[in-house]
Amino acid sequence: MLSPVSSAAPAPLPTRCLFKLQGQALLENSPLPWILGILDMDDFREINELEGPSVGDAILQTLTEVLSHKQGLWARTGGDSFGLLIQASAEEIETLSADLLEQVRTTVKALTPRPVTASLGWASRPVDALAFEDLFLCAETALLSAKASGKATARTYTGAIAQKALRSREVRQNFALAIASGDIRFFLQPQGNLRTHKVDGAEMLVRWRMPDGRLRFPGKFMPTVEENTPLIRGLGVLGLQEASRLRAKAGQSYRFSLNIGARHLLHPDFLSDVAGCCPDGTGITLEITESAPLVDVRRAERVLTELRTRGFWISLDDFGTGFSSLQHVAQLPLDEIKLDRAFLQNIRQSARSRAVVSAIQTLAWEADISLIAEGVSSHHALKRWEALRGERIQGFHLAPDLPEEAFFTWAPWLMRAPQG
Repeated sequence: MLSPVSSAAPAPLPTRCLFKLQGQALLENSPLPWILGILDMDDFREINELEGPSVGDAILQTLTEVLSHKQGLWARTGGDSFGLLIQASAEEIETLSADLLEQVRTTVKALTPRPVTASLGWASRPVDALAFEDLFLCAETALLSAKASGKATARTYTGAIAQKALRSREVRQNFALAIASGDIRFFLQPQGNLRTHKVDGAEMLVRWRMPDGRLRFPGKFMPTVEENTPLIRGLGVLGLQEASRLRAKAGQSYRFSLNIGARHLLHPDFLSDVAGCCPDGTGITLEITESAPLVDVRRAERVLTELRTRGFWISLDDFGTGFSSLQHVAQLPLDEIKLDRAFLQNIRQSARSRAVVSAIQTLAWEADISLIAEGVSSHHALKRWEALRGERIQGFHLAPDLPEEAFFTWAPWLMRAPQG
């Protein structure tokens, strides 16, 4: 390992830019393996807000002084993050991680009564990357994984983390091209009314057609798309265009539902996008997930209210999966609530779940909001919904998602078949 810095009064740590220059020089001059780590404080913004910036500055200064004496090339790479370049074995890194995370916790204990923790991400050369810039990105990806897994821990850029990063990079590089080339398509999953025994609408579900003809499902690309404003906006514009086309094709027969990503919904140009793609919202439902309006509820309320004046219905998707369900129902202008499939799965065994569903139904009736059960995938789930006097359904028991022509062919006949 590198020798520790020996100085009674340590010099300030290098900046991120200088760290990268020094790091690249070390990599170029040594064929030996190197390990790059990024240490980042957990919830540091909250600490600053609760304790004040003077305490936050004292914490960072204390850590800077401690890390200056550690082995390896250290640098302050961000407001509350630090980088380390070192030669060490995997076993040594594991021990070093535990020591560093514990030292962060104990060193700042005298500065604040609140628990202060950090997370670590590691990447190695030449296994993960050769160039320092690429190695840095790999370490940042591992750090994000550490944060997502509960914080106060360390992760290494290997296995599932690496595969996820590669998929995300591929999506960022190719998704916009797929939209332009017509490879992003929408399948239609029917929605039916148990009282009228008719299919009355469909949800538009996105699919990505690959060069070999296979279809990639949303779980493989939507997490990356939803976090990227240009991509989610591009998908939203395409969806609005397709919804308008489908409505024109269907006439008054069906209502089409389209998911709108949070970053697109709250984008300054969202209403302009809607006006350009679909100025008349009659027969179209825009679905938002519970998490979508959390960043700015007031802005979401204004946008959704404007959409309703243009004829759109507004649906709250995956109801019951977030923490502010009742707040959203009270504040947002809704026409529909989509009950998460987990409720139907639990009501058979749980009296509490049945009570919650009954309360939601009462809430919907009082507020004149349509209620639809998602994920009705079996005869038993259907019967449980009927026993609760539920009316509208969506799920595999009615039909899977269908190509456009198959939907228009089969939709008039689906509800005529006995439902049990």
